[in-house]
Amino acid sequence: MIVVTDGFKSVRVTSDDGPDAGERVVIEFAWRAPSLDLGSTARVSYPLSVTGSSREIQGTPDYMHTTALPGGGWLHHYRLSHWTPTEAAGNPA
Repeated sequence: MIVVTDGFKSVRVTSDDGPDAGERVVIEFAWRAPSLDLGSTARVSYPLSVTGSSREIQGTPDYMHTTALPGGGWLHHYRLSHWTPTEAAGNPA
């Protein structure tokens, strides 16, 4: 299992059914070579800008694409999403 605490490209939070339903959180991050094996598990600790705290999730990230780094090397881009129920969302009432 890898642990991701940086390299975030975006953290998007959406709620299609209103604030009482919870939130869908989509995290995109970049990981330097070597790439993750298909089916690898990642534990991601990401910041919550609203509260200043962080949240941790675990799952199998989806591979998005790879980019070349200036001067050599590779950056592999992944996406991981999860659903957060209202009581764990950290939103003010």
